[in-house]
Amino acid sequence: MGIGFNDANGDYLSAASLIASPPISVSAWFYTDDSSINQRVFALYGTGSHMHECRLDGGARTLSAISQSLSAVSATTGNLWTANTWHHGLWTFETARRTATLDGGTTATNTDSRSPNVTSSGVGGPNQLLSGRVAELAVWNAYVLGAPEWQTIKQGLAKGFSPPAVYPANLIAWFRFINGQLQDVIGRFIFTGNGSPFAAPHPRIWLKRGGRLVARPRSASRIISLGGVARVSDGRVVLAG
Repeated sequence: MGIGFNDANGDYLSAASLIASPPISVSAWFYTDDSSINQRVFALYGTGSHMHECRLDGGARTLSAISQSLSAVSATTGNLWTANTWHHGLWTFETARRTATLDGGTTATNTDSRSPNVTSSGVGGPNQLLSGRVAELAVWNAYVLGAPEWQTIKQGLAKGFSPPAVYPANLIAWFRFINGQLQDVIGRFIFTGNGSPFAAPHPRIWLKRGGRLVARPRSASRIISLGGVARVSDGRVVLAG
């Protein structure tokens, strides 16, 4: 089960800021039944206009990574989401770069410089409320598309592989929202429900069982073993298990 929100009831989750400053990467599955309004999947925000926002763009049905301090800049996908369907979003934020990726497709990038002062975190709000569901929300203190294997990373997440398969040492929070659980499974953070968020259906996810997204060594002569299976290394990231 994921977590569900009814925007008419003012549903959203809030907490202290999960992370104070970039680099920040956010992965989440989302489902909305309303394609006409702007909706927040996740946001780090402060007072006034300060925020990093993972947004669904109403009408256009695109995905945006938005950073705002005095004025807003955004990276917006070219491919579109549809209502009443689970989709995967991947957003990254650095001081002079932000990216948005929908369903493992082409990554949109913006390189304007913004430095928001953030103090709080929100899922599904508190502004631009979400009408739908969120599951498998993950936050890293790293730019997860920075490795040469970024195509495999973003496509693997979009295929349903779980967040601990990517940069586990930098994964600071992972909210599965199973049965409406508001605490992340790493154990450091917990959200507070506002309104009446509710347990909702969950997308299919591939959980890590010994295998993982791994960076293979560059030497083609070296053999490595993953999950009991010997594989020739060739410098790529692979799904192993």
